[in-house]
Amino acid sequence: MTIFTFIFGVNAQEGRLDSTFNLVGTNIINFGSGYDDVIESTIIQPDGKIVVAGLTGKWPAYDMGLARYNIDGTLDYSFGDNGLITTKLGTISMARAIALQKDGKIVVAGGNYSFKVVRYDAYGNLDYSFGSSGVVNTSIGLQSSAFAIAIQSDDKILVAGSASDGGPDADFALARYNTDGSLDKSFNSTGIITTDYSQGDYATSIGIQSDGKIIVAGYTNTAFALSRYKINGTIDSTFGINGKLITKIGSNYSYGKALKIQQDGKIVVAGISNDNSSPDFALVRYKSNGTLDSLFGLDGKVLTDFNSSDDNANSIEIQKDGKIFVAGESQNKIAIARYLSNGILDKTWGGNGKIISNFNGGLDNVYSISLQADGKLVVAGSSYSNGLNDFAIARFVANSNNVEINKSTINPITVYPNPAIDFITVEWNSVANKPFTITVTDMLGQFVSIATLINSSDGNYQYLIPVTNQVNGIYYVQVKSEGYNSITKISVLN
Repeated sequence: MTIFTFIFGVNAQEGRLDSTFNLVGTNIINFGSGYDDVIESTIIQPDGKIVVAGLTGKWPAYDMGLARYNIDGTLDYSFGDNGLITTKLGTISMARAIALQKDGKIVVAGGNYSFKVVRYDAYGNLDYSFGSSGVVNTSIGLQSSAFAIAIQSDDKILVAGSASDGGPDADFALARYNTDGSLDKSFNSTGIITTDYSQGDYATSIGIQSDGKIIVAGYTNTAFALSRYKINGTIDSTFGINGKLITKIGSNYSYGKALKIQQDGKIVVAGISNDNSSPDFALVRYKSNGTLDSLFGLDGKVLTDFNSSDDNANSIEIQKDGKIFVAGESQNKIAIARYLSNGILDKTWGGNGKIISNFNGGLDNVYSISLQADGKLVVAGSSYSNGLNDFAIARFVANSNNVEINKSTINPITVYPNPAIDFITVEWNSVANKPFTITVTDMLGQFVSIATLINSSDGNYQYLIPVTNQVNGIYYVQVKSEGYNSITKISVLN
């Protein structure tokens, strides 16, 4: 049987800005004159649209700010007020984390003196069936702040952050809410659990294991900190030492910022570590029981220096092939590293495993990354110029989802040009006599084009696919035959 492999070699350098995204690879948005606007968190909807949440306002008053972008990087004017939403919930009510429910509703968590959880419908309107007119306010101690959110398979909502009685001794704080916004009293009998490590404990990220147990990561004092909780909200004493573990990286300080759980159950945490004069990206992998994974980096730890300067990692994503993205900033620019599954830098990413880029030439901060279904990497944060921060988002080319069914195939398919203008051509050599079809669909799965055979001789096939009448964006080429089905992405720039 002939095996087809799509190879997109034209303009496919991994780590470059994606020119199909808002035509330049980036989009900078300001909510209003004199406003500071910062994206803290991102999600990607099943239809490919990108929703971001953060803060907007003027010092000292900041509100929750949300925006939604179309697949092509432009603002989605069907969302909120021409693509933007501002929600005021007191003097400081910034959004730090965002999640998407299965029904398309959007849940945002943040606050600065209490946990504030807000739910919007798919169009950006406050969902009045949630809490009080779409808003839930939860005080934990005298002062609490939410930094992370996750939604369980039963739609219950987890929010993590820190809580204190007003002094410096903050603890991990984790709350679980029912779908109507009420605290889930089946969770630790109150809906809330706090966990004390030492002085200054901050939970920054949540992960849910396949068995439903909950991992919370962050930092305590000057070290990475993780806790694991049972489904009922009590701490899981089988994890680490009595449910908690602390990992010191380097001789100075280290902070855990972001957590992801691999398909094999291993736990990866990214953050920063300062061993000498400046901080570096820090990456740690644990086995599912909380012990360091000795097969990853050096005894489970990896440090990455970009420019012998301050390198700050804030977000992490894991590709389907197990490669790991970590992003933040270096020298006030976008900094992204990609690692192989063993912790070694992946040199196919930017040539040496690291890239430095920028949103628009200002001073950049990166707080969140998300992977699209086609493997491209969305990066979000802020760009500072003329005394103000603006919402900043960019998309980078990453070819993790290119189809490679069999590396030894002698019949690779060539598709060109990509990005496409008016037409694409598909060519290959095959001796297979099984019937096959080639079609093109948009991101929503709607049929848009069919291939036409323009040459067939001596086993050489050449098909022409028109895309002249299609709007700019991402499309999928599908090849099907008996026992074979392959879908691969193309970009259209008419």
